[in-house]
Amino acid sequence: MGTRIAHMEFDLFVPGNLLFVFGHSVQTLNPQNNHADLIAGGDTGRGYVEGQGSDVRFNYPKSAIQANHTHIVVGDEYNCCVRLLSRLDNTTSELAGKCGDCYDYNHIERLYNISSFSDVNFGKIRLTAKISDVHIVLSDSMLSEKRMSILNLETERVTTVGSLTPSSVCIDHSGTKLYFTTEYGLGVMDLQTFEIEWLTSSNGNTGHIDGSLLIARLSGNPSFTAYLSTNILMIADTGNSALRVLDLVNETFSTVCHPESAGSYTDFTLDCHFFFPQSLLVVPEQGLVHVGLYDKIATVFIDGKYYRYCRWQFTYSIILVFSSNM
Repeated sequence: MGTRIAHMEFDLFVPGNLLFVFGHSVQTLNPQNNHADLIAGGDTGRGYVEGQGSDVRFNYPKSAIQANHTHIVVGDEYNCCVRLLSRLDNTTSELAGKCGDCYDYNHIERLYNISSFSDVNFGKIRLTAKISDVHIVLSDSMLSEKRMSILNLETERVTTVGSLTPSSVCIDHSGTKLYFTTEYGLGVMDLQTFEIEWLTSSNGNTGHIDGSLLIARLSGNPSFTAYLSTNILMIADTGNSALRVLDLVNETFSTVCHPESAGSYTDFTLDCHFFFPQSLLVVPEQGLVHVGLYDKIATVFIDGKYYRYCRWQFTYSIILVFSSNM
């Protein structure tokens, strides 16, 4: 479980910056000068401490979701809780669950149970993702038990909607469907009924196969999904060190780039020379995709409908930048 860039999104508090999770910290990066500022947490120090700035301790935070331009919702994996981080003074507080006290799943709530933020108990937080101004999808697990829930930030209620732990989710443009990836494949959930349809199913057989949904295979741990356009999904296929694209209209997978592609997949496959992509930040209007790696951010350029070339626009040595700020 090495230090990695686990999440990226545009910083609402500092326009033009990128907000990201790195190691046990939340930081903001200025792409113009490659300078990263610590918001809260630390690179190597982990645990559970509420406080301010570098005094805060997280335990492998999975994501930092901006509820608005002044507050961030942090899914703290090994503290088994959701925390609130204020940008006004860089202080943290417990939001949902009981931090530092991982839930005993011998008493797992039944599916579709509704709990308050103060009453709910979580296992290890696997994912948090914003799907509306007030709703956040969360998945947690403990041992063999898995759970997917929706947090309502207005009512401070948690609704359990499924027994799975997605590694990535992405809401469609209509706001009614939630695409997700797990170790078992790619699925879509109807957010009105919570019914699930599996688009691909590995049946335990993972791999790197492009083509129709019937034959396509992903690695066992795809880590991020994002919309590139209305009908195109991009997936960071971490285990295959590849960026994959799903055409929702034609129901086909293709590979955008892969470190050993050399024309071995399709004419549009690129040799990107990076490994284990962890997160994505898509900027279609600028024709690029930021790719979070273990300690750098790379950029894939878009030319028209497909991704005809790939090069490093910038790389951020986050470890060095972070250390210089301590």
